[in-house]
Amino acid sequence: MKSSAVRFLLPYLLGILIAHHFNIPTYFLFFLFPFACLCYILFKGEIFLLAILISFGIFNYQIRQKELPKHHLSNFLPLKKEVIIFGEIRNDPEIVGTKAIFDLEVKEISSQPYPFLPPMGEGKRERSCGKIRVNIKEKNNIYQYGDFLKIQGELRLPPAQRNPGGFDYRAYLKREGVYALLYLPSDESVQIIRRAGKNFFLTKVVFPIKHFVDQVFEETMAGPQKALLKGITLGQREDFPKPVLAAFSDTGVVHILAVSGFNVGLVALVFFLFLRFLRLPHQWAVWVTLLGLILYAFITDLTPSVVRATIMAFVFMISQTLEREVSLYHSLALSALIILLLWPQDFFYVGFQFSFAATLGIIALTPKIQKGLINQTSTFLKFPWLDKWVLLPFSVSLAAQLTTTPLVAFYFYKLPIISLLSNLIIIPLVGWATALGFATVLFRIFSLTLAGIFSAANWIPLTLILKTVEFSATVPYAYFRVPKPSYAFLIFYYLLLFLLANWQASRRFRRLFVFSLLCGLNIFVWQSVFAPRRLKVTFFAVGQGDAALLQFPDGKNLLIDAGQRTLTFDSGERIIAPSLWYWGISSFDGLIFSHPQIDHIGGAVYLLNHFKVKRVIDSGQIYPSQTYQEALQKIQDKKVEYCLARRGEKIQGFYPAEIFVLHPDSAWVKTHKVNNTSIVLKITYGKISFLFPGDIENEVEEELLKQGDLLEATVLKVPHHGSLTSFREEFIMKVKPKIAVISVGEFNRFGFPDSCVIEGYRKLGAEIYRTDESGAITIETDGERIWVKGMIP
Repeated sequence: MKSSAVRFLLPYLLGILIAHHFNIPTYFLFFLFPFACLCYILFKGEIFLLAILISFGIFNYQIRQKELPKHHLSNFLPLKKEVIIFGEIRNDPEIVGTKAIFDLEVKEISSQPYPFLPPMGEGKRERSCGKIRVNIKEKNNIYQYGDFLKIQGELRLPPAQRNPGGFDYRAYLKREGVYALLYLPSDESVQIIRRAGKNFFLTKVVFPIKHFVDQVFEETMAGPQKALLKGITLGQREDFPKPVLAAFSDTGVVHILAVSGFNVGLVALVFFLFLRFLRLPHQWAVWVTLLGLILYAFITDLTPSVVRATIMAFVFMISQTLEREVSLYHSLALSALIILLLWPQDFFYVGFQFSFAATLGIIALTPKIQKGLINQTSTFLKFPWLDKWVLLPFSVSLAAQLTTTPLVAFYFYKLPIISLLSNLIIIPLVGWATALGFATVLFRIFSLTLAGIFSAANWIPLTLILKTVEFSATVPYAYFRVPKPSYAFLIFYYLLLFLLANWQASRRFRRLFVFSLLCGLNIFVWQSVFAPRRLKVTFFAVGQGDAALLQFPDGKNLLIDAGQRTLTFDSGERIIAPSLWYWGISSFDGLIFSHPQIDHIGGAVYLLNHFKVKRVIDSGQIYPSQTYQEALQKIQDKKVEYCLARRGEKIQGFYPAEIFVLHPDSAWVKTHKVNNTSIVLKITYGKISFLFPGDIENEVEEELLKQGDLLEATVLKVPHHGSLTSFREEFIMKVKPKIAVISVGEFNRFGFPDSCVIEGYRKLGAEIYRTDESGAITIETDGERIWVKGMIP
């Protein structure tokens, strides 16, 4: 920690964190430097340096997050009409089959077609800036970096995070400077105004080499082995089948598909050995290798892990050339400092955090783990090769896992256990495959036959990696699902890890460890004791369908419906399951099918396969849907308790809440169509109540009026997604809802919710929330008050 780079990095990083979590007024930035000077006058020395670095961290982050100009693209969205866009391609277009995907730097947007590009400022046009991501399904043109295009199309906002635990694609693209999406079935509406390769280094060096490497792999490899090789060398995942990618994720080795420092080290080694093989002098070989690493960093799109490893390689190789010793901590801190000076927002990227956490863990913990294991057994002393080939790899794997496990839990809600062992096999194989992959590329320069020989040899390690991952994913308890840890837990965990790593340093560290552990356990216990006793109801945004989770004060969970399923989309897999894992839910005390249509039970099969379901409650309607029959078969196979809901019954097991069945009865199920056999539930908790009417229509609403005051509810899930056939004013007047929740899909083909339904609810005084506008809607109540929150403000 005495490294000068570490001393600069930590206070600078503190400034970034302050600026990220607190909205610092712009005028405050002008007082930062005078404040630092005052610290120098009063305290001098370290305090002055600390103040300067914290102030600069705040300032640097703040100016990068400054308010966008009035003519910025984001201020025109959503446009909801076709426009003419003029812009320049700002990345190497991604070509997948007939598809073309690229980022366009927008220069101008016009609502009228122009046959040519007039000078900026003329005509009725609006200036703009920012980038859009263009996706062309069937391309005919060849697109290159720097091409200036004229495109006609309709801009869309990228999907935001719509459900708890879901992926925020809009925020992800915004970090890359992309603010809108443009989908085109073909490039008939695309005109290349001029070819413009402005950046010689990118257009004439980086991209041609990248395309050459990609072409070599296409020529010499096939199948999943080719996809794996592209993943570990270029960071490309486009060709990976989803099941294979899921297996890599479940076994905790998906990191090998993101180019990391390990790959950079292998590239440096292959480059250096190849240059020495060509009898290049040692010093020249070092400098050429460093130039090669810079080129490799650009080929892999300057990802934080590659930039970090490249800087560390620079420091290490130059210090070796100059015969000077350098601290690994210093190299790591220096690389982090350079990245964060250029891109301070990168600290909040997943790739940056994983890369530096793993590297820091390997540097700090590997020697301690290795030494501790050697002290526990004399076997390693008798057989020195065991230390090198077994103990050292195990120590490295364990060290990296100890520092990255909380991050895996935080971002992916899982705890991969098998990765500790699978990495011992896979990492050496990745090294073998990477080295052979680059040897294939190098020898392809001279001969396709030579390249084919290396590629054939590479088939062995690539296949072994795939088989190891496939086997590891089938091992029972290969991973565990865990809830997303809090920031407090992360701080507590890393504090304990730091103190434990310094256990032997002094008695003070041991006392601090025990004290911190006891404090943390006390906080955890008291949080559980004083946790508010609330009923939490989440209406998921599952598109054109229904799904709502009720979390009761005693920890029990009830899911009403499971969203839709299509050939390419499953609400259970893509929406409901990630939310449940986010909350740490692994079982349901009840799963209710309001009625057996696919927009209500589509995700049930996936949920029955991946969660423990204690009881399924159904209407018993005979319905020939394949999905419904599959769900019934799954219920039977897993021996799940199956019950029928009937009018007048009370669903037990959720005290202190009460759940009443208001509809249907047995006769109704036999004689009416499927929507009108929907289970209608009323749930009360204290003075607050919820009414779930499924997809009932006017006929059932009229029947329910006979139940009088029992219909009254604070919150009403609007029947049938806001269809006019399910809106009876007398029914709504009887329910008297304060809040009406409409579960409906964006741009649905039915035109739901009907404008008359919306106006009717507003007229009757209900506050309306829609999942197509607000994403998932969460309502919490303590029995007296209610709190409502949408995922999208």
